[in-house]
Amino acid sequence: REAVVLVRDERLVAYVTEENQEPRTENLGDDSDGSRFSVLGSDDLRTFLAERLPGYMVPSAFMRLDALPLTPNGKIDRRALSALAITHQPNSEALLMPRDSLELKLVHIWEELLDVRPIGVTDNFFNLGGHSLLSVRLRERIRERFGYELPLTLVFQGPTIEQLAHALRQEPVPQPESPLVALQSGGVRSPLLFIHPIGGSITSYLNLARYLDREQPFYAAQSPMLMGAAPEATIEALAARYIDALKQTRPHGPYRLGGWSFGGIVAFEMARQLAAHGDEVEQLVLLDTYLPGSQRQPTPDDSQLLLSFCRDVANSLGKQLPITYADLAALAPESRLAYAFDQARELRLIPADLNTDYLQLLFDVYQAHLKLLQAYVPRSYSGAVTLFRADEQLANGIDAAEGWAAYLTGQFICCGTPGDHYSLLQGSNGAALATAMNDLLS
Repeated sequence: REAVVLVRDERLVAYVTEENQEPRTENLGDDSDGSRFSVLGSDDLRTFLAERLPGYMVPSAFMRLDALPLTPNGKIDRRALSALAITHQPNSEALLMPRDSLELKLVHIWEELLDVRPIGVTDNFFNLGGHSLLSVRLRERIRERFGYELPLTLVFQGPTIEQLAHALRQEPVPQPESPLVALQSGGVRSPLLFIHPIGGSITSYLNLARYLDREQPFYAAQSPMLMGAAPEATIEALAARYIDALKQTRPHGPYRLGGWSFGGIVAFEMARQLAAHGDEVEQLVLLDTYLPGSQRQPTPDDSQLLLSFCRDVANSLGKQLPITYADLAALAPESRLAYAFDQARELRLIPADLNTDYLQLLFDVYQAHLKLLQAYVPRSYSGAVTLFRADEQLANGIDAAEGWAAYLTGQFICCGTPGDHYSLLQGSNGAALATAMNDLLS
């Protein structure tokens, strides 16, 4: 009947009231044809909105109220809404509460980070409003309270308290951490491996994974630099590193590879190396991936580089950071990064207590990968390639297909996909892209 959305603690919270208190139906639909709109659980609402809105506009928490509070003059009392504790309202299944002290401690950590209550041990961290930066804080809290260095990839592979508790109960055995993360491990088709974008994180692929066919195993490679490894010297070396990790999981092809933006370049080099060694690559999927040098942009100076990094991080979260080149250029070089971080904190684009060292690491990863990209000289590849170009980029005269034909001697297909360079993976755009990929890979 009514809905109000507020920004609280760096995320969107929706407050909704129902048309009536009758038992809920199994139908979600608008009332354009006169039918009643019936509110279901949070996951249903989130799915319904994700099909119609960009990902950054979908609330991370939903609170169902009997009535919205009003001010004396009859308007929505937003202060009263902001004062309400955020409660998690799961679907029809009962909330599975902590079963031992370890799970209870993890619930408390999640409640602190997410400001959501109650939380069950099978709830998904990312569905409750978690994101890449909060996953880092989760890892820090676990280290502080349990003395355990939780692999960052485990947060993506096992994003529930039940799964994290199981990992913490095991005896920690020091071993090299694989950069490969299983976003969807089930299915009978040849696995699809996507390489991280320039920032190194794989969170941009989480929405895509939700809509891929259940028979399509889907993995993503996260930058080893985020796990403390030294940067590789070239794109070729980075590609070879990921091939080694891939072959440890799947020694023989056929392989399916892909990636968004920078990730597409690394995937292209991986496909070229695999083919050169006689391995079969069924399909290479590039998401709005630009050939290095094709846009003929000048080498950025320090301020432009930092500005590009800030916008990349903000856009990956579906947000905007109003910092200009002039703002950064007017500062001393040693003050620019701190200024950018302070602005992001003030605007609540990043958590106020996020470890600054990690933010510096993100910038270091971004710079290292940009350096590799600028030095990369591609060579020809004869396998099948499908390039998904963002519709809004094309409308602005920016074509990701520019220059690729000179290096591709096999089948080369270009397809349009909704959104711009950043939003093509978010919300309903990501669902549309996944549908097209399902058709391609079926």
